[in-house]
Amino acid sequence: MKVPYNDLKRANQTLFPKFGERFFDCLHNNKFIGGNEILEFEDNFSKTFDVKNVVSCGNGTDAILGALRAINLKPDDEVVVPSMTWISSAEVVNLVGAKPVFCDVDEDTMVAELKDIQAKITDKTKAVILVHLYGNMPFMTPIVEYLSERGITLIEDCAQAHLSSFNGITAGNFGRFGTFSFYPGKNLGAMGDAGAICARDKFEAEYIRKFFNHGALKKHEHEVIGTNSRMDTLQASILLEKLSHIRAWTSERLKLAKVYQKELRGFRTIKVHEDVMNSFHIFPILIDGRAEFSQYLNELNIGYNINYPVPVHQQPCYKPHNNLTLPIAEQVAEQQVSLPIFPGMTELEQEYVIDKLNRFKRSKK
Repeated sequence: MKVPYNDLKRANQTLFPKFGERFFDCLHNNKFIGGNEILEFEDNFSKTFDVKNVVSCGNGTDAILGALRAINLKPDDEVVVPSMTWISSAEVVNLVGAKPVFCDVDEDTMVAELKDIQAKITDKTKAVILVHLYGNMPFMTPIVEYLSERGITLIEDCAQAHLSSFNGITAGNFGRFGTFSFYPGKNLGAMGDAGAICARDKFEAEYIRKFFNHGALKKHEHEVIGTNSRMDTLQASILLEKLSHIRAWTSERLKLAKVYQKELRGFRTIKVHEDVMNSFHIFPILIDGRAEFSQYLNELNIGYNINYPVPVHQQPCYKPHNNLTLPIAEQVAEQQVSLPIFPGMTELEQEYVIDKLNRFKRSKK
């Protein structure tokens, strides 16, 4: 048997006719930038994800950039970012002229909890980018209270946490801003790059909309210095079709994750707080001897991925400028392996993966 790490075609194939209709509609009507599809997507995304003041953009990286631009950071300002993340969560801090300060993650949840954030807060801290990695969320209540008391802006990076929630409240609602990526492999993925941001304040959302459109809401009236980061019409159309399926696809992921958690023997898997619903964009395990384990999976045709093998604080663009040791992030980077989990994965495929993984563990006793 051959089990892929991910198979986007399985979830998409029933939608192919609809995708075709939308493509030819764009082609026939010359609707490539802007148009009703953009506003329709923003409205439907807002309702489906239960978030407010949604502004679409070109990608998830620009969504974080827009949030940082909206809070008007100065050169000496610091932004706390977990080191266990994709580099975009940090590089945008540099792009606005501020300083990223890297924090560790929790050894059980693999995301930054309050203790990790507190360790890096200084008088210069103006914002925290909280990354809901793999779809998991930390225990949100103390984080929100702690940052609010100190006037520190919370930005939620929800790129991997589509429909994840804490106490029934979806990711993106706890911070001043929530940012989303619709990269094709995400739980809600486009057919190219696309992203969005939600803002608690409608006036800040309006500023961000201007920023993404060369600083203008009306053509030739550039009120602020901006950039070009607009979701194109075709991506909005594709995402509109997918929105009605995202809850069903998420339920499939939850079912697969539950089986993994129940049936895997001796593997260290991610801990999920009782009040958190993890949408499981990724199902990570930690294992010693990853090279041997990876070879074993290759021989058995089991797809896998290694997400973030180098934590951001150790990347070449950052390492020469710091002397950081973040032991948990470094351990996760060294031991993490992502197992197949995607809508359309069959019970037989998962049983095969679980059986082979458990056999590997037994052989090591």
